[in-house]
Amino acid sequence: MFAAVPDVLDKDVSRDYYIKAIKFVLAIKLKGLRQGGRVDRYIAKMPFISPLLMRLLNKRKGHFYLKNNDLNSLDYKFALFSCFQFMNDYNTKLFELKMLRWEEK
Repeated sequence: MFAAVPDVLDKDVSRDYYIKAIKFVLAIKLKGLRQGGRVDRYIAKMPFISPLLMRLLNKRKGHFYLKNNDLNSLDYKFALFSCFQFMNDYNTKLFELKMLRWEEK
């Protein structure tokens, strides 16, 4: 099953993920992170990395590099949408399934 955010019982871990994911996605736009640049400071301490964020990253030799910094690309838009936090896990999973359908089209 498609799951950008795993089923996490601890709300603190989930909140920590969303804060760091938002900082990373915003840094691409606001700080103009370069394609091919190392982005360990944003990614390394995340409790997990969603597959939607991984679409923007390459992992080589234990480091993360930005693969795509195009703000109009589908990968960036999916990463941005993956930062939306909902009131309950059911709505989060439902939105993930909608994004998967969008990708298929």
